[in-house]
Amino acid sequence: MRTCVAIVAGLAFGSSSALALVNPFTETFESAACNWSIGAALTPPTYFASGGVDGGSYAGRSFSLAGNNIGATPILFRAQSNFNSSGNAFVGNWITGGVTKLQFSLRHTMDVPVTFFARIAPDPVTSPNPGGVIALTSAVAGNQWATFTVDIGPGSPFIYEGTTFNAVFSAVARLQFGVFVDAGTANKVGPFTFDIDNVSIIPATGTLSIAGAGLVLVPRRRRR
Repeated sequence: MRTCVAIVAGLAFGSSSALALVNPFTETFESAACNWSIGAALTPPTYFASGGVDGGSYAGRSFSLAGNNIGATPILFRAQSNFNSSGNAFVGNWITGGVTKLQFSLRHTMDVPVTFFARIAPDPVTSPNPGGVIALTSAVAGNQWATFTVDIGPGSPFIYEGTTFNAVFSAVARLQFGVFVDAGTANKVGPFTFDIDNVSIIPATGTLSIAGAGLVLVPRRRRR
């Protein structure tokens, strides 16, 4: 079991949670209390105590690509402000909060390489701006963890859905991870297993950025 202590912000940003953006923060998927989802309605993934990228806990799900043609972009894992995912530690203004990198690890059991993507977006109810999508260009072979580090900044290679870097990253409320369906993966009948671990936001080297006002202590994981 992991426990921890971290100094974080005390004001919520655009959510019902008591917490705002926490930077740095890492979600290690210890239990359903993380409130991540595999569907648009809150549907928890399966949580595993060991076997993650660092040997610890992770989350996974079964999924078939049957019915997904070339060009489809099914979303596998979601963190949303309305779910209070990760205590909404990812929710807020990543620009003023000093987030410079997003890091995460993914794994799958397909017999062909898979190209993943990450999508970051505001809350579509309170801020109708669409999000930004980044393709993780290194295709991942089956049955191995791959760790990705995405730079967060105006020059990062996100594709914006009719919006801008500032509009998306000043009001983050959604993190989504999914698959770009190509000729090798289209209509592959599963189910296959997809896993996620250690989703992190990271400040610039040598800085610790805290959004909001007022300091509180919240749980943060430490391996015993």
